[in-house]
Amino acid sequence: MSETEGILDNLRDLSSLLAGRGGREEGLRELAGTVAKLLDAENASVMLLNENERKQTWLRLIASYGDYPPAAYAEKISPGEGVAGHVIATGKPLLLANILTSDFADCARRPERPGRSAVLAPIRLNGDFIGVVSASGPRNRRPFEMRDLRLLEIVAPFIGKSHQVSQLQNLLKSRFIQQSLINGTEETISELLVSAGRHPDQMARTVAKSFYREMNKAGFSSGQIIDAASEIISELSHSLQRHRKRATKPGT
Repeated sequence: MSETEGILDNLRDLSSLLAGRGGREEGLRELAGTVAKLLDAENASVMLLNENERKQTWLRLIASYGDYPPAAYAEKISPGEGVAGHVIATGKPLLLANILTSDFADCARRPERPGRSAVLAPIRLNGDFIGVVSASGPRNRRPFEMRDLRLLEIVAPFIGKSHQVSQLQNLLKSRFIQQSLINGTEETISELLVSAGRHPDQMARTVAKSFYREMNKAGFSSGQIIDAASEIISELSHSLQRHRKRATKPGT
């Protein structure tokens, strides 16, 4: 198989992931793996922009392929901070042949390791920048080149659309979420469908508030509502543990 045919096959794989199999994070992990395969990289990641009620924004790691510590998922990166923050703030892709000889040398996490080359591209959705996709550590030890950056720029829109499709599918599946969002905002459902993928944190907060109100209205006690919230946290903990086991499993 020629290099061009291999690239086209990988792009077809990306297109198939737009169907939104599984949950959002599972789909984005598959996309991160496909990015790593496409660029022959040891690591790849997808970071998405989050916004709180005070309109403060930050990037957070949502999905990854390769060697990423669990603590990386808890980090919040402000626009303009570090390499990914620079990309989301400027809206421009970035090629680092060697991070140690670049303006971002201080951002190198493990400078002693080989494969210090990286490429990053902003993820755009409906005209807005919503995140950053990156790949690092080329497997053949050559630095990434401009052609690699161009490939990543081609991939980035697929990730934005996949994220949107997953958000909308999950929204449409749940009548409770639809009603929660309508009750918690003056927007119509069609307007929410457009904006849901852009502000997932805001949507989650609206659903959480509606969840509390509905349980309280139904007569559940404070202790029972706390137990329900604890169950959600427990399910999340189990999900994270399963993800970590898959991430550390040899050959993944």
